[in-house]
Order: sequence, then C-alpha cells, then structure tokens
Amino acid sequence: MSSRPLTLPLILVLSLTLLTSDALEAQRGQSAIQPGVVSGIEWSEDGKFLTYTNQGERHRYELATGETESLGSAEDEPRTQRRRSRRSRGGSGLTGTYVGRPSRGRQYTQVDSPNERWEAHYDNWNVVLEEKETGEKIAVTITGNENIHYGTASWVYGEELGQNRAMWWTPDSQKLLFYKFDDTDVQPFHLVRGWSKFNTTHYPEYYPKAGAKNPGAELFVYDLASQEVTRIDVGGGSEEYIYNIRTSPDGAVMLVNWTDRLQHHLKVMAIDLETGDGRLVVEERQETWQSNSPGMRYLADNHRFIWTTEKSGYTHYELRDLDGKLHNSISSGDFQSSGIQFVDEESGQMGFLGYNSPKNPYYMQYHLVDLDGTDQRRVTSLDFHHSNFHLSPDKKWLVAQYEEVNTPPSTALYSTDGKLVAKLAEGDPSSAANIAEMFKFRSNDDRFDIYGILYKPTDFDPDNQYAVINALYGGPGSNEISARYVSTPRSENNRGYLVVKVNNRGTGNRGKAFLGAAYLRLGESENCCLESTPESCILPIRGG
Repeated sequence: MSSRPLTLPLILVLSLTLLTSDALEAQRGQSAIQPGVVSGIEWSEDGKFLTYTNQGERHRYELATGETESLGSAEDEPRTQRRRSRRSRGGSGLTGTYVGRPSRGRQYTQVDSPNERWEAHYDNWNVVLEEKETGEKIAVTITGNENIHYGTASWVYGEELGQNRAMWWTPDSQKLLFYKFDDTDVQPFHLVRGWSKFNTTHYPEYYPKAGAKNPGAELFVYDLASQEVTRIDVGGGSEEYIYNIRTSPDGAVMLVNWTDRLQHHLKVMAIDLETGDGRLVVEERQETWQSNSPGMRYLADNHRFIWTTEKSGYTHYELRDLDGKLHNSISSGDFQSSGIQFVDEESGQMGFLGYNSPKNPYYMQYHLVDLDGTDQRRVTSLDFHHSNFHLSPDKKWLVAQYEEVNTPPSTALYSTDGKLVAKLAEGDPSSAANIAEMFKFRSNDDRFDIYGILYKPTDFDPDNQYAVINALYGGPGSNEISARYVSTPRSENNRGYLVVKVNNRGTGNRGKAFLGAAYLRLGESENCCLESTPESCILPIRGG
C-alpha cells in the first residue's frame, strides 16, 4: 500500500481460515434473498420507472408518484455479465507488451516494442535489444554486475512501490527507458531457498533495513536512431525513489513519480526524452506519509486530469493539467473521500464516495459535486453504511443499500438532492444475527476515537468467560474492520473464541492526522489499550 514505510521488513499475516468458493457462493445466495436486498435494477428509457427484484419478485416503482407495482416472478431478471480479465503476455500498452510473469517483488525481464519489431531483455544485469526478424542484438549496457544492474529494480521497489516494470518503450517504439540500480552500499539480507529440493541453497537479498543504506536508482533512455544513452534528470540516489513510469493516455507525455525516502514530498514530473530534463507537473508535501501514487483521472482532452490530493489533511480531488496548472479544487470537507464513481464532462458533474457520517467515520456515503467545485452534496442522507450504488442515467435518482454491523441491510431510493424518497426493501432489525458489535474508545493520547468490532459465537452466553483472539496487522493505511452487516460467524467463533478487530491509529480512511499518528512510532501507537499494561488486552473477558 502506498503510505507504509518502504524499508520495514514485510510482515506476513496468515489468515486462520479461508472461505471456500462454495461458502462464498452460499453467502451471495443468502444476500440475494435477504428481505432488505434488491437486485436486477433497471431504469426505464423515459426516466419514469425503476424496476428491481426483491425476494424473488419483480417490482416496478413509478418515480413521480411513488406507486409500486408487482410484476410477478423474477425468473426473467436481467443478469449482469461479469467481465473476466485475461492475462496476455503480461499486458500490452503504450510502453510495450510485457512478456511472462514476474515473481513477487520482481520485474518483467522482457518487454516488446509497441510496433512489435524489438524485444528488450534484462540479461545478466544488463539491457539487451533484439530485432525479432533478423535476430540482431544490441547491447544497450555492458557494465552491469551484482552491485550495479540495469533493466531491473530492487525488491523493495517491487514489493512496496508496486514497481513490476523496469523497462519502458516510448509509444513510437524509437526509445527505451530503463532503470539503473546501485546496490553497492546495501547490506544483504540472508535467505535460504530450495526447501523442496534435496539440499537448500544460500541466497543474499539486497534488502535495506530501516535506517540502513538504500539502493540508488536512476533512469536512462536509449535512442535507437542515435544509439546513445541519456540520463534522465528526475533525481535518484539512495535517499530518493523514482517510480510509476507511464504515459498520458494519448502517449504524448511520459511521466514519473519522485519521492524522498521519508515520504514527505511527492513530485510528478514530465520527461523530455530529447534532453533528459524533467518538468514539474504537480507536487504534494506532508508532515508525515504522503501517498506515493495518487490517482490521476484524465478528462477527454487527455491534458486535464482529476488529481487525488491530500493537502487539506483529507483525501479529496482537484482539477489540474499536464502544464502544471491548478484549475480548481473539486471536492472538499473534513472527511476522507474514497473513490470516483463517475465523471460527466457534458453535465459538468462528478460522483464520489466519502466517509462523512457524523455517527460513525466508517460509514460510506455517496456524493455529487460539479467539476468547478460548486454544489457539493451528500446524496445518501441516512447515517448508515452505504454500498451497492445504482445511479439513474439522468442522475436524478440513486438506489443504495444501507446497513450496520448488527443491522441487516435495507435498500433506499434517494433523490440526488439528498432526500430519502422511499425504502424499496427493508431488513428486519429483530432478525439480526447478534454475532458482532462495533465498539469505540478513546486512544490513550486522548486525540481520537478508536473503533473495533467484537465477533461472537452464535451461542454466545454473557455469563460465560471466553478467550479472545486479537489478530492485528494495523500497519500504516491498512484496514481491519468493515461497517457492513455480519450475518455469519467467523470460524474461530465456531470453536468458542471471541475475535476482536481494531482500527488502531495509523490505519486508513480517517485522514492524515489519524494515519500520521504512527509516523516514526511504529510499535507504539498501534497499542490501542486504555491501560498502560499490554496484559489488559489479552485477559479472558466475561460476556461482551
């Protein structure tokens, strides 16, 4: 995830149980027949009617009058076709076709040019080009070795920055960008591999621990016409990261992200491939972690884009362009936004999600705002957690499911001016499973409310004592809890345990102050106990 420190050893968290595919299908089936859940939503072409299925029966709702008509059995309910993604040679794009599949933390070792004439290979620490038709080879670099290598990257880049590419073609197939990494001063982390073979082997991974020397990274470009290599001036070195190399959607501009090692400062730069110069497009600064790869959603002109900014202390959106100009802020408020739902340039509107319920900071809400930053409004006015959004084509109506941890889901129809119009289907609160409850307490620095969920066995007896499992990851930007209704027990509950999940300080979706509480204090602020002694968190508890 983008906001966690890059030099911490990876923590592998193993789930105690995994749901089988059959169990998941059973859960989906149960959801489909719950009284408060609807499916098969259709909006009439004339904008007058909404049709949906609830508990096996089709209904038609007249939007102007609120009258509902039963249409009988839902056997002919429209079925959404699921799109299945295909893995095709690592994926094709403007920077080439990536061949094979890199292992975890590694990078592709081959990328074919967009015109399919050339193959670029990472081979024995170097970059080699091969013309497909003639087999002619060009040694782009020849000085690579175990310490200095080209066309690949550090495991930390792959694991923590998601950088599984280390070579990139320009869209015209005339130039190749590639990494140079210097591990000279990086201390090896010693591993043993080959456990499935007769004998194991020793393997040193050049992995920087926190505070130790990082690898130095640089970016170069090879020009096929001149056969010259040029260094790209976008920073690099052991105290900086350069990553997320990509093009604008039309291939006109090539971009790279830069951040300092402490991740206070982020820059997105455009690359001049003729001179090797970098030009600033947008930058962000934070006192604590700055997100490494904020979203850039381009408008139709492929020049303006919606930028995901954290400058207010919360994630929001602003309109910028590739020349470096800020046009205007789009969304705002003391809450965390959580994804763009649509952008309509014709109407000048944008839909987005955000956590801004005064009742609970983990309740998702739907919002509309004009692209010029005016007329922002929350559409889902009920203070519950919302999901399964269906916006009408004319953007006048919204269907959304709402629920809480111990409140079965219901489905509401809202007008997009923020009014509850109707409850299309209602769950029965008295039918709640009563196997989970959300709780909160103050952090021991008295700055934040900390939220968690207690999961209980179906035969929970408040007069009995239970052992408690608190399986916590809690790393920066992570999330341990969901505000959705819990209808089935965890497998640990079936074995007689209580399970506690807590979103400690440093986890996501609560803004920069909450996230930054763990900055340079990992291992301290994750302790969510009210008492000073860790034992207070692990003693068996009676009842709830």
